[in-house]
Amino acid sequence: MIIPKHGLLASAQIKRAVPGVTRVLLARTDGIAVYDDATLADRDTGAAVSATLIGLATSAAGALRLGRLDAVTLHTSAGLVVVQPIDSAHVLAAIAHEDIDVARLREVVGEAVLPLLGRWRVGVGA
Repeated sequence: MIIPKHGLLASAQIKRAVPGVTRVLLARTDGIAVYDDATLADRDTGAAVSATLIGLATSAAGALRLGRLDAVTLHTSAGLVVVQPIDSAHVLAAIAHEDIDVARLREVVGEAVLPLLGRWRVGVGA
């Protein structure tokens, strides 16, 4: 069961690993926020948009026969968001400044969801 504390732990991990991340949120695929670094007023919008991005991207990947969706990255002039599906009912999103290392952010977000799936990735020397 995914709970708000999972979002808090993922947020700390992502923000520690990738400077420039301004917000991390954990949401259900129906658009309900589970955890969000943002203010209460912004939580519903972030959750709904993240769930919608994953839904649209999943449909597009299927229609174009591209296989299973890995993640969605949305770039804008002011920043970017990486939205990672966790399971059929949850997504994790990280919002960052435009000048961050996108590949590193995608990698860290992918690693942050592993514990939520019951899998742990142990680093070299750990």
